[in-house]
Order: sequence, then structure tokens, then C-alpha cells
Amino acid sequence: MKISKVYVSDKEGFSSKLKRSIDNLGIKGIESVREFSVFWLAQASIKDLNVLSAKLLHSSFTQEVFINTIPKSLTKGALKVEVVSDLGVIDPREASFKKAARDLGVKKEIKVRFGRLYSITGRLNANDLALIKRRLLIKNAIEHEVTKSERIFVKTPKYKFKLTTVPISKANEQELLKISESGRLSLNISEMKEIQNYFKGLGRGPTDIELETIAQTWSEHCSHKTLKGNFLHNGTLINNLLKTAIIEPSLALRKPYVVSAFEDNAGGVKIGNRVICVKVETHNHPSALEPVGGAETGTGGVIRDIIGFGKGAKPVSSIVCFCVGPQDLSYDKLPQGVLHPKAILSGIVEGTKSYGNQMGIPTDFFQDSLLVHKNYVGNPLVYCGAVGETDLDSAKKLEPRKGDLVVLLGGFTGRDGVHGANFSSESLKGKSETTSLGAVQIGDAIMEKKTQDAILEIKDKRLSPWITDCGGGGLSSAIGETGKNIGVLVNLDKVPKKYEGLSYSEIWISESQERMIVVCSEDNKGEILEICRKFDVPATVIGEFTGKSSLELYYGRKKVADIGMKFLHDGCPVVSGRTFWKEKKRNRKKASAVNFGEAIKKLLSDPDLTSKALIAHQYDSTVQGGTIIGPFTDEEELTHEDVTIRKLSEGQNLGFALTITANPNLTSTNPRYMSHWIITHSLAKLAVSGADFTKSALLDNFSWGSPKEVKVMGELVESLLGCKDAVEGFKVPFISGKDSLNNQFKGDKGEVTIPGTLLITALAPMLNIKKVVDQGFQNKDDAVLLLGELQKDMGGSCFGRLYNLQGEIPKINFEKTRALLVQLSFAIRKGLIESGVAIGKGGLALALAKACVSSGLAAEINLDSLNKKFDLKNHEILFSESAGAVVVTVKRKLLPLVKEMFLNDYLEIGIVAENRLKIRNSSKTILDETVESLSKVYKEVFSNYYEA
Repeated sequence: MKISKVYVSDKEGFSSKLKRSIDNLGIKGIESVREFSVFWLAQASIKDLNVLSAKLLHSSFTQEVFINTIPKSLTKGALKVEVVSDLGVIDPREASFKKAARDLGVKKEIKVRFGRLYSITGRLNANDLALIKRRLLIKNAIEHEVTKSERIFVKTPKYKFKLTTVPISKANEQELLKISESGRLSLNISEMKEIQNYFKGLGRGPTDIELETIAQTWSEHCSHKTLKGNFLHNGTLINNLLKTAIIEPSLALRKPYVVSAFEDNAGGVKIGNRVICVKVETHNHPSALEPVGGAETGTGGVIRDIIGFGKGAKPVSSIVCFCVGPQDLSYDKLPQGVLHPKAILSGIVEGTKSYGNQMGIPTDFFQDSLLVHKNYVGNPLVYCGAVGETDLDSAKKLEPRKGDLVVLLGGFTGRDGVHGANFSSESLKGKSETTSLGAVQIGDAIMEKKTQDAILEIKDKRLSPWITDCGGGGLSSAIGETGKNIGVLVNLDKVPKKYEGLSYSEIWISESQERMIVVCSEDNKGEILEICRKFDVPATVIGEFTGKSSLELYYGRKKVADIGMKFLHDGCPVVSGRTFWKEKKRNRKKASAVNFGEAIKKLLSDPDLTSKALIAHQYDSTVQGGTIIGPFTDEEELTHEDVTIRKLSEGQNLGFALTITANPNLTSTNPRYMSHWIITHSLAKLAVSGADFTKSALLDNFSWGSPKEVKVMGELVESLLGCKDAVEGFKVPFISGKDSLNNQFKGDKGEVTIPGTLLITALAPMLNIKKVVDQGFQNKDDAVLLLGELQKDMGGSCFGRLYNLQGEIPKINFEKTRALLVQLSFAIRKGLIESGVAIGKGGLALALAKACVSSGLAAEINLDSLNKKFDLKNHEILFSESAGAVVVTVKRKLLPLVKEMFLNDYLEIGIVAENRLKIRNSSKTILDETVESLSKVYKEVFSNYYEA
């Protein structure tokens, strides 16, 4: 077989991005890196090679192409690393190449494989080279380095069936735990004993695939067993923590606009005659090991949650939030086995943007989309969210009926993601990078886009009662949950595979991406398969719903699993434990003399508060044409808005507002008040944008350390109880959520646990998108008002950390704050408010600064009335983070109306001016800064922290 090679390289030659990534690994001495795309072509004539090279494989404007050999001058003195995909791995580009070749008139069926060649110059030792290969050059789950004797085009080995039964009936505790560990099942001893007893009752041992199925179904990632547990907390018994703190209080509100809550892939709310559905997932552990792939498939997975909502929904927005270590961390302080925070951030940005951008989904990057803390070094957090839209009839799934078929459509199945759900339920260790990379999936955004389009047509034609995605646990989770109430039989040998050699168990638990499960009747099967052919989406009938209340799996004619659905879904032992949390008494320290201009600039340059526009603009935030506000304001689009507002596809003026909030620096001070603060600030941001606060909805994401640690679990329980307080106080429900536990890293320098992190996503309907308010000042001479209360507490605040001040978190009066936000939403709809910003991190001072930076206008503020009303010192007025209070501007002629609406919540504090932000107290100026100087700090300092 004649084999030719085509090499393609950018004309500029060297890859500065790859060079920077190597630097981020702490490896010095590399002078340059050059990357070539490699195309192995079999059975191509010289004429074919010339045609394909010139018209298909490269762009003559930006690239140069070489056939079979590269000029020695380009690789002289360089170390070369050539990479190719593993045998049988299906590259999505292969089909595109073959079609394009036919379109160009190439008549032969040319075989193709893709790879890369890296040419590296500089000083490099063997250990550094191995690290570069493992981390940057080779995706170990699907690729390898080419050897000199390697045959590029060979047949892949076939799988030889062998049923494996695991002998657990007579195993003692030590042997049971060994079975769990060796199989990477992440099952504890009580769970293993429950499984042992179940199969003893059946008179047999479990097969390997049965153990795998139970392990993923019972995993923390899929079952949330800890939060569903019973805890004696501070002497009070809480049965089913999640149900008690989140689900029951939310459902008890009986909000008519809530269409779907805690029962589908996402939560859904009704706006007009449409349904907006939202889901936010975490992909922490995979992203720590392989940032690009981990984050990429986190985004792809949550987008599929939306596609699989109800009977199908269209993704209209994507959300990202990253929690990483300090970007300037010294390499000698980096634990063994951990990527540098720069490499983590660069990779997760690359991964998340690839999906949204390629699928044409706008991505929101808020102020809180990037948070920095030293304890995220070993275990970063990667939140991936998505918003979708569908019609009312498609918002609810209908249970499968006996005889309905299981259709698998989308991507093929491979080994990528095997044990992903179990792996995500464990803590990270220094050796995780070498033992768990197979648990990181591989994404293909183009296949997902085609799959989305097919699903939406199936939805529009009402061909399926139930659509869901293959997420954590793969087919095992998706089909197991779909058939929970009826029973299902699956033929694993019918599952389309990326390559030969997969065992029946690997097929079942693989988390390969871009796969969806569609339920259909025999009558609708043909039309569904035809739609998939139209969109070039593989689709196969792989099973049937049986009515037997059991999960039956076959490989060919061999039955490999038969588990009762009741045991599978309800048999996991209930988690129980004792937890406690005790509030520490914190003495308020007095602030020494404060230079307020210096303080506000320090806060504007804080990694959490400064602009992240360099990263954010790598995402397309306006595609689909529905963006009304955000995620940026000001002409340069460098200042973050607190909300984004998008219009609905139907309804002339209807839209929705969306925001995210997280503040992990508050957790150690008081986790319950932390939840109060985050939810309050989220709702205030919605209200001050003009959204209808009374129809708000919330999503939670709890990311915590090990639930086995009493103190850690005590914090988590308090945070959940804080959410309960807020639901009942604000009368706003949660509609969806997710938890991610065991976020700690055990390495050579000890164990590091993340700060307990609650991310709140909040949304509310925008009843008239023509009456929205953004944060920038609008008109010179408008009155500046404070609505709400300021408090002296500085606990966990940005200013408190800056000046080493302790204290409590500002307490929330739910009843008063709710009344204020209801009135605020109403006032904006009446056209009484010109601009508005919610007080949050950095306090009143930062709210005023952002209003200035957003607009180019300034303000003159007098603190006398604030001193008098709240009995506060200047630094408390300016920097206390009193969530729920807002700063608004109003035209002077409308002041009487606004004052009458807000009564005791109303205080006039200044006027919109030009050029300079001036703050006075008792005729003394305590802050006088130009808008230009504030903008410079806020908009430019971030580039010193982040290089994506």
C-alpha cells in the first residue's frame, strides 16, 4: 500500500501559544516550537496529492505545505515529536475529508489518518520532555507517539467475548474493598455489603458490568447521596438534607411560572408562551488533569442537558465560571502532579470557548466568571452552564411505554470517559494525572451541533416523548434512568463504536460525548432515522422498554446483566453522620488611616474585581442576535455588566435576565450568612436591571471538600440551611442544582481543600426589553440615590481582607429587602430609574466606580446623610458589602415620585458629574479620582494576571 505524507505549517512558523504553555509548566530553556499538521494518505496518486494539498489541506494565504519531506532548514537542530491517533480512533475530520475529496474530483477512496509533528529547539532534559508530551502534545486517551517501525494503516484487533463474574458472595470486608478499589468503583464498605447481600439473594455473583452499573448509579456524581443523607447537625436531626433545605421549601411556594423543577436535565420556567430552561454543571476533576478536554466536554455535556430537556430545547446561551489558583504562583510552591494555575486557566478557556463558539451559542462571561484563591491550586473548579428555550408542549417528558424503542444517536462510543462518574466522586491525588486520564472525555462540537439540529426537528414533529443525554455514566446512566419505572433491554453489540476491541462493559459505561437517547414508538422509528440521515447524524436502535422493571443487557445472544430497577435506584444505603458548626466571635478591628483613593484602586485591581475582558472576548457573546444587554458595557466593551438580558424568539418585547454570583471568601466567616449574601446579591442584580423580581428562579452549585471531614460537612450543612432561609424569606424557588464534593488535593506538600464554594445562578423574566437599566450613569446632573440599608459589618469583605479587618457578614432582613426589590422592579418598568447597580463586592465605592467606568461620567457624593442615618464611619459606608442595597440615578424632576415609592429606603447622596469621582464628608474631600485613572486600573491591570 502506497502511503504519502502531507505536512502543513503556519507561514509565521513558530507557535507562541504552545511555547507559552510550556513556560506555564515551569520548563525553561525552550527557544522555539513549531507545529505541523500531518496527513497520512494511502492510495493517493501524485495528481491527487497535488490537488488535495493545494485545495483542501492548507490555506495558501496563511500556511505552507510540504509533500513527504520537510526542508531541513525548518527543523535543523530540533527535537521532533510525531503524534498520531490510536488504532481505530474515528476522527470526525475523516468523513469531511473523504467528502471534500470526492467533491474535488478524486475518484479513488483514499484512506486518511491525522497527526501532528512538533519541532522543539532549546535545552530540554528527559523528564521535561516527558512532561511536555504528557501534558501538551499527546492526548493519552486517544493518541500516541509514532514509532519508526509503526504501520499507520492496519486493521484494529477485534474484541473476543468473555463474560466475567466477580466472586463477592464469600468475600470479607477487606476483600470487598479491594474489589472496589481495583475496579475503580468508588464504593464504600456498606455499599459493597449491600451489593453482596443482593446477589446472595439471587443465588449468584454479579457480572463485572453489573458492578460497574451499580457503582456509577450510586456514585456521588450521579446520585448526590451525601446531600440526600441524614445528618445530626448541632444536635438537630435533618432527614434528607437536600430535600429539607432546597427541594421542599422551593416546591412549597407553588410558583405557577415554574414548569419543571428537580425532575429533568434542567429546571424550567414559563415566560409568555415559552419555557426557559437552565442547568449548570461542574467538571472539576477532569479539568484539573486535562484542562482543554475536561472543560470542553463540561460545556458540551451541559449543552446536551439543555438539548435533552423535556422533549427537546434549543440552547440560546452558555455560562462559564472558573475558580483557579493565583496566576503569579511561584513554580517551586506548586505541588507535584499539579498544573500551574496559568496552564489550568489557559486550558479551560480554550476548552469552553471551542464548544459555544463552534455551535453558535453566545457565552456569558461575568465579573464572577473568574475567581482566584490559593486553595484552588490543586483542585480548580470549572462550572459550565447553558440556557435553552422551548415551547410549552415540549417542556415535559412522557414516560416510555412497553414496546417503545431506545434509539442512540450522535457520536460513536470509545474508551474516553470510562469511569468518569466514579472518578469525579473521588478526591484528586498527586498520581491522578497518570492513573485517571482515561476518565477525561473527548469532544466534537460539530457533531453536537448536527445532533442538536436533528433533535430539534424530532421535537418539532412530536416524534419522541422522552429525550435525554448521555452524561456522567454514559449509556448506563441515561438508559438506566430513562427505564427506571418500566424496565429496559439493551443490545450492547449494536452500539456504534469508534474502534474495535471495546468490551461490553466499556461500551456501557463509556462517557464518549455527543450522544443522545431518544425514546420512540415503532411507528415513528423510520422518520427519526430519516431525520438523522438528513443531518448526517449516526442513529441506531439499540434496545426496547420491556415492562419487566429490570435492566437487562445483552452482548449478542449472551445476557451480561439483569438487575432489578428498584435495587439499582433505591438500594444504596442512606448516608448518615454527625456535623457541627459553631460561629466564632470576631472582634472588629479599627481601620487605621485609609487613603480612600489608594484603597479603591487596590480593589479595582484585585483579581476577583478587575476586568477579565482579555479572556471574556475570546467568547462570542452576541451570536444568534438576541443579546440586549451584556455581558459588557462601555464603548470599549471592557467593563462587566452584572446581568445579561436576551430576548425570546417569540413575543415582541419579552426576554430574560441572567446573572451568577459566588463569594467563597465569606464561607469561613459564616457559611449560612454567605448563602444569604450570595442569593440576596443575585436577586438585587436582577431587580436593578429591570427584571421582574417576583418571578425569579435560582440554581445552586455546591462545591466543597471531603464530606468525611466533620468541619467541612458542617459548613456545607449551614450553607444549605442558609439557602432554605433565603427561599422562605424572599419567596423565590430553586429549580435545579448540582453538588460536587471531595474537592481537595492530596499531594507531596500535604492536603489542600478548596474554600466551600456556592455558585448561584439567578434568572427572571424581562417583561419589556425596551425598559432595561444598565449600570453606567446616563445623564449629567441626575440625582444619585442609595436605596436600602448600609451596615458596618466588614467580615469577609474585599476591603477587610485588604486591611486585615475582621467582623461579621452583613445580615439580611429578607422581608425589607424583598419589599425593596419588588418596588425597584416596578419603578424601572414605570421608567423612573435611569441607571442602577447593586452593591456587592467592594461595597458602595466599587459600585460608584463601576458606574463611572461604564459610562465615562462621574459623580459628586456627600457622605453626611449616610453618616447620620446609619451611624457609620467613612470606610464602613464606602466598603461594607451590604448586599440588597442598590445605587440608582434618577432625573431630578422625578425625585418626588421615587421618594414617595421608597420612603425610608430612599436617600439622596449626590449628583452625576463629569470627569472626577469626588466623595466628601463634612466639607472635606476624602476621595478625588478621575474616571480615566479608575478606568486605567480596572481595565488594564488584569493583563498582568491572566494570559490565556
